[in-house]
Amino acid sequence: MRWILGILFMVCHLHASDTILLLTDYHKSPPPDLQGFLVSEKLDGVRGIWNGKTLKTRGGRILTPPACFIKDFPPFALDGELWIERGSFEEVASITSTLCKDCACDTTHTQSKTNNLAPWQQSAWGKVRYYVFDVPDSRELSPSTSTESSQPKHFRTLTQRLSVLESYLKQHPNTPILIIKQTPINSQKELFALLDTLTKQGAEGLVLRKDAAPYERGRTSNALKLKRYDDAECKIIAHNPGKGKYRGMLGSITCEQEFAPAQSQQDKASKSTTAPQSVKKVLHFKIGSGFSDEQRQNPPPLGTIITYKHYGFTRNGIPRFAIFHRIYTP
Repeated sequence: MRWILGILFMVCHLHASDTILLLTDYHKSPPPDLQGFLVSEKLDGVRGIWNGKTLKTRGGRILTPPACFIKDFPPFALDGELWIERGSFEEVASITSTLCKDCACDTTHTQSKTNNLAPWQQSAWGKVRYYVFDVPDSRELSPSTSTESSQPKHFRTLTQRLSVLESYLKQHPNTPILIIKQTPINSQKELFALLDTLTKQGAEGLVLRKDAAPYERGRTSNALKLKRYDDAECKIIAHNPGKGKYRGMLGSITCEQEFAPAQSQQDKASKSTTAPQSVKKVLHFKIGSGFSDEQRQNPPPLGTIITYKHYGFTRNGIPRFAIFHRIYTP
């Protein structure tokens, strides 16, 4: 019997208190075999959880995009990333943090005749796209009238779940929703070659998903993140108090690091010994993760040189996603 993709039954209640899919570090739980895994680029955007009516962040904060942005969103749950382009995290975070429920949209026409742009593309969120990587709780329904065969059937694989959204988007082509491309991966060599290629192009890293796994809430070995990181040294100049479970302990440190600006081509070409020396730039930034509970109770003294890990730099030159690694040993 031929099955028809349908969206006649969806569970659409991803509230802030619900657990969502979280990625496990690949290096902490490497799969013995990559057979059955799909790989995609890890986007450095803002996590977006759509419950069929509202769009929320990973932390449960309700986002307020222009009405035209979500006008043709589906009536079922989605999980994805609000993203602009590589290296634009600060921009997308700024746009999505703005209260924009009543922001103006070009509603004169369904699609502007002058510039061929949909209304949402001319709104304050016009540069943002919603890249979906899963469709939680998606099901299909048999067209048969029999009681037994007309019961909803869960889509168990990632590919099947995303096919529900793909079918919907064919009927609603002018939405800001895109499906993140999922590609089979065959070996560790192929995986790390892809990681190197995309990292050099400015990507944050890769995501690996077990195609046969259902949408799992919380961390799982079926959903992994893989990144290349850099390390560097900095000096602790302040201890910042913790909050919540870290109240009374170290919350973060403030670090100081000198960066020498890249030498210009003119300076390189100059043979003069009297050419002015480049002035080093001093950066101050916080590091709040990577510490053990013992280190939070007894933090490294001020003036200590530490090694930290980071994933490139922001557009302002600040180390990105800095994580404490260890006390520096010359």
